[in-house]
Amino acid sequence: MHVRLPPAGITKIPMGIILPHVLFASMFHEFYDNWVARLCGGDLANVPHFWATQGANPAFAGQPLHRHPQPFRQKAIPFAMHGDGVTVTAVGKKSQKHMDCISFCSVLADRMPTIDSNFLIAFIFHVVNAPGGWTSDTIWQVITWSFYWLYQGLWPDRDWTGRMFTALDGLDFARRLQPLAGGYYMVSWIIRSDLDYLLKAFGIGGRGEVCHLCSADNGAERPYTDVRHDAEWRHTIWNNETHATKFPGRHKLLKNVPGLGITACVPDELHVKHLGVDAAFVGGYIHNLPLAFCKLGKPLLIISPCRPHV
Repeated sequence: MHVRLPPAGITKIPMGIILPHVLFASMFHEFYDNWVARLCGGDLANVPHFWATQGANPAFAGQPLHRHPQPFRQKAIPFAMHGDGVTVTAVGKKSQKHMDCISFCSVLADRMPTIDSNFLIAFIFHVVNAPGGWTSDTIWQVITWSFYWLYQGLWPDRDWTGRMFTALDGLDFARRLQPLAGGYYMVSWIIRSDLDYLLKAFGIGGRGEVCHLCSADNGAERPYTDVRHDAEWRHTIWNNETHATKFPGRHKLLKNVPGLGITACVPDELHVKHLGVDAAFVGGYIHNLPLAFCKLGKPLLIISPCRPHV
């Protein structure tokens, strides 16, 4: 693919990507016990058990799973994709360089160590990304293609550019539309990342929204600081259909992988909200603290951290 490689400018070089649908099939046929352990949590019974718990999940509404040729309650393995930027050179210095790391894991392997349950897909080194995101856009196109066929549970009948395989493609042509793994397939159920990555990789949350999951704002109509049960912003939470209608130009991953949408985008545990939310609440607390003490009839002693008090 095309990369930026100074001083030569834009050049075309091969880059490695571990295709999820190929990994899924290879593990099933060559390392079956490992496939059960790392993708099914050690027991095939975990698959129907998982789907029995998802009825109230907003991500379940409108899913095309019900129309899949294979029964999803027995054959669909949910997976989570994770993306984040990692500092790889000159750590802690102004000249530090970053690399995006993209991986995925089965949702059913939640009790396994991360190093055992996660599978690397690709690295994207920022400094070689061609102008306009040409390199990363190509990588995401390949990943989207692989996820699509991972959901179908079949070997592709075309390459990532859409070109149909012919007899000249050898094995790719011979196994086209054959089952990947005995009827099992994987469903993209969660996209894990921080808010910064959702913006930079998928363009989510970069249109002036305070929240990427609803229409809360800084105004008087839907303030994000309104925590009441009947707060107006609670009625504006996106589902996959309304988000797709509002943002037809959304990222190809959300647009072209069946059933994947905004409800799958889950900020990781340490990045569930903007820090400005904390600033607003803490600021309001400090502002109203003197008033609260006055109502209690007690003087307010403000202790400075700059000098000791006796």
